[in-house]
Amino acid sequence: MEQNLLNKRAPFDVVSQGPPAIGWETDLGEPGKEGVLLLATIVEQDGILACSLPGPAPSTGGLWTTKRDGEVKLRMDESGIGSETPITIHDLFLTTVEKYGHLPALASKKQGRWSKLTFRQYYEECRKTAKSFLKLGLGRFNSVCILGFNSLEWFLADVGAIFAG
Repeated sequence: MEQNLLNKRAPFDVVSQGPPAIGWETDLGEPGKEGVLLLATIVEQDGILACSLPGPAPSTGGLWTTKRDGEVKLRMDESGIGSETPITIHDLFLTTVEKYGHLPALASKKQGRWSKLTFRQYYEECRKTAKSFLKLGLGRFNSVCILGFNSLEWFLADVGAIFAG
């Protein structure tokens, strides 16, 4: 009876039925591509059907993933800018600090007074922010939501979250 309900509501054929009350799997394919199989899990709960589409497994080496700890293949070109060795945000920041550490990186105005940070100061403040996130319990592959307007604190939180990993 549950399978009949699914067939009435879904615009595709059920290939195999999973465990009772958990769901079914079906081959949805990929529009515009022949021979591609995409396995989806269909779950019914309280008369509502939901479809779950998995992302590629980290081991497949795809160009994208939906898994927070998944790995992706970097797009590299044979020549030009796309052939340069990839670097991390942290390494890029350190290189900038070495070259331009004494120059202003950020300026903000509070209560009519301008406050400026050099690249070296900006880097140190971002490190402090990252350490604070870690102390608060931010773990590997966790997320940080930053709500606010453009401000010094927003930029410190953004880069600090990247540094924290």
